[in-house]
Amino acid sequence: MKKIIIAVLLLCFALSGTAFADKAIVISQIAPILSAPGDSPYAERVDEVLCGMLVEVINSDDQDYLLVETAYGLVGFMRAADLNVNGAAAAAWESSVNYRVSFPHADIHARGSGGTSNPSHASAGRLLGWLPKGALINVPTGAAVGTNFVQMYLAPGVTFTNGPKESPGDGGATERFIRNLPNVATKPATTPADRFRASRVINPTMTDAQFRSAIVQDALSYCCYNDTINNVEDDFLNMFGTMAAPWRNGGKTHQGMDASGLVQMVYLLNDKLLPRDAAPKLYAGPLRYVLNPGKKDLGDVLYWDAADGMGIYIGNDQFVYASLADGKVRTGKIGVDLQASKITAWASVFFKEIISVSPFAEVEKLNGNKNNLNITILVEYDGGETDIITKKFSIDNNAADTYAVSQFKVYVDTKGNTQIRACYIVK
Repeated sequence: MKKIIIAVLLLCFALSGTAFADKAIVISQIAPILSAPGDSPYAERVDEVLCGMLVEVINSDDQDYLLVETAYGLVGFMRAADLNVNGAAAAAWESSVNYRVSFPHADIHARGSGGTSNPSHASAGRLLGWLPKGALINVPTGAAVGTNFVQMYLAPGVTFTNGPKESPGDGGATERFIRNLPNVATKPATTPADRFRASRVINPTMTDAQFRSAIVQDALSYCCYNDTINNVEDDFLNMFGTMAAPWRNGGKTHQGMDASGLVQMVYLLNDKLLPRDAAPKLYAGPLRYVLNPGKKDLGDVLYWDAADGMGIYIGNDQFVYASLADGKVRTGKIGVDLQASKITAWASVFFKEIISVSPFAEVEKLNGNKNNLNITILVEYDGGETDIITKKFSIDNNAADTYAVSQFKVYVDTKGNTQIRACYIVK
């Protein structure tokens, strides 16, 4: 009932107000997205967006709360104070963003003492504030990189408690400094050791194995973990071993996160965009869904309780998940914390994305009023790789229905004993 009320509130607000449709930059460290304006009793936190990310404002009638849509299609309300609604600034920022914060709390400093911008100094000046893991920054070409700090720029409009507001327009940004950024010229951001650093480059060139390893490492960074598996370095586990994120509805930072927030954020940190609920969906980007995987791979996503529960597979029948019962992100083991029979779906990580899906159907005539329907699906992925998925169904004569084949739903309309009148993917 609550979900119906929330949906009605969103629809009424969108229809009654003036369309705005302009991009905005998130200027708060962590900005919640609500199901209703903040003064409503139904204002549930449904998501969070982080500093430097972009949203589209679709209604601005309320001066305090704006109706927005995220890059992954989630619609909700945000505080106007959390946004810099400036199309020109958003466009300029979008083209300049090149790093994502990868440390749980990355300190941001002003210029060094005496106006120096030498990042090798032990202190880079006054502490302005911090950014959460996943926030976006700009490290300009030729930036000063030192042992302790690197030169960087915040999104225009960002305000920290201890610092001035960054230029709200599309120019005039002030250089800042972030700690522990690796020197990308000599230390590629895809190596495990660099994941301790404050920031890493967006869109690194990774192999499938590196991508899977990165998914596992980022999942482990949100939980308390006391074992060493899959060649994950001991110092990594020691560093993050006591930093379990608490459970928070709608959250996806070390301040708190829920089950789907964990899955979505871990993939986002590796430049793969999933829906906010991270549930199995057609064309869900880098994931392909199989009910009974022949092989469990690192970084796969497993689902239980009709996809209300989900976690990231880290090897040895272990997985990372945000547990409401335990109030934190933790590790679990299949057969102990989760019985294999409870797993309702398995999402296999696929490094390349789906380009096209083509269904084919054939009716095999049998005696009597029953026939066999054979459905074949050809899936093409980026890079030219393909999958062929087949499944057989027993049908009545002249049957017309929708059939589940792996993660896809296929509508087939048959005529007579062997004719196919229609065959297509149901989106």
